[in-house]
Amino acid sequence: MVQEKDTSQNGGLYYPAERAAKHTSQLEFATEYIAKTRTKHRSSYATTPDYSTSWFTEFDVIDPASEPTELMLILCPPKVHAFSLLQKSWSEYYVNHLKPVQFQNNAWSRLVLDQEYKDVIQAMVTSYLRKSDMFQDLVPGKGAGIAILLHGPPGVGKTLTAECVAESFRKPLYMVTAGDLGTNPETLEAKLSRIFDLAVRWDAVLLLDEADVFLQDRDYENLTRNALVSIFLRTLEYFKGIMFLTSNRVGAFDQAFQSRIHITLGIPEFSDEVRKQVWAIFIKDLGRKRIDGSAPLLTEEECKALGHEVLTSWSREPLNGRQIRNCVRSALALAQNKQERLCAKHFNTVIRLGNTFTQYMTRLQKVEADELAQVKGDRLAEMRSLVIRSSQPESGESAETAA
Repeated sequence: MVQEKDTSQNGGLYYPAERAAKHTSQLEFATEYIAKTRTKHRSSYATTPDYSTSWFTEFDVIDPASEPTELMLILCPPKVHAFSLLQKSWSEYYVNHLKPVQFQNNAWSRLVLDQEYKDVIQAMVTSYLRKSDMFQDLVPGKGAGIAILLHGPPGVGKTLTAECVAESFRKPLYMVTAGDLGTNPETLEAKLSRIFDLAVRWDAVLLLDEADVFLQDRDYENLTRNALVSIFLRTLEYFKGIMFLTSNRVGAFDQAFQSRIHITLGIPEFSDEVRKQVWAIFIKDLGRKRIDGSAPLLTEEECKALGHEVLTSWSREPLNGRQIRNCVRSALALAQNKQERLCAKHFNTVIRLGNTFTQYMTRLQKVEADELAQVKGDRLAEMRSLVIRSSQPESGESAETAA
């Protein structure tokens, strides 16, 4: 219904007769509610309702520690705009669904990674958070952040390392993939700038997972890929936060990235000893109380029995961290479906089925996965050393140190 113009001197707007009754009833309800609220909270205001803005002056200074009044809650919206780090999008969320972030205090200690790797990563992140002068470039705003590249075969803990850093330093983890950025050079720079800006503003750890498409070597044939790499190179140099990049195809990298990455850490394939530690962590979790407070899935004796199987056979199975996790989940599902207690036979079934597929792929490709990656030039079949490349070496030291 269209509002009609007021011919009075005020020149304002008034409600037509059809809405006057409704407006009056709403005003009476508000009058009654405010009067009851003021009486309930023993307000010092006069008993006669006063609807001037002075009645709301108590909202000008609100103590966050005090309980809000009913009127305050009515004035607050039930939803807030927020960014979901899981869905990577802005949306509205109910306030009563929000809760403080729970960080895992023991995430860094549970990470199975060479101690030298952990020391270097922790030192770099700590130095950056202290706003050390070592991250200042000759050109203002350039090279103020840190970029750490983690490369190696799948399932050795590259993504998990970035996640544990975020948990350890109590920072949000903003994970981005090539699919989120797209492959259109016309929009890539705007998307990168927006993502980098949000990561710095939120003081988050930015993880660019599977970054191969933006790090590949440029050539004279694929001009679109050349444009993507050039844009990423330029934008990366002006990033001011903490960034982790992961890849399992480091052999195809453009050489220009070597000077823009502060540290390059190669994570090797699991040894039997490392695999034992990973198995032990998952089995130990089965003997702990679950999140909902219910009893553990396994008793202490059952965990010891599974630990014996790890020492005798499972640690020699060529499984990476992700495969071990999937094996535990599959064995647990198999036991629950059969309504049996989880035991070694369920694990043996899952491992045997997994090995059948691995052997089939080896016969199909006539070479193992690591050897195939080396033939393609993606990475070495065996990584026996860690190479640290720093874009800012100390004086008198080489920019490349092999441990």
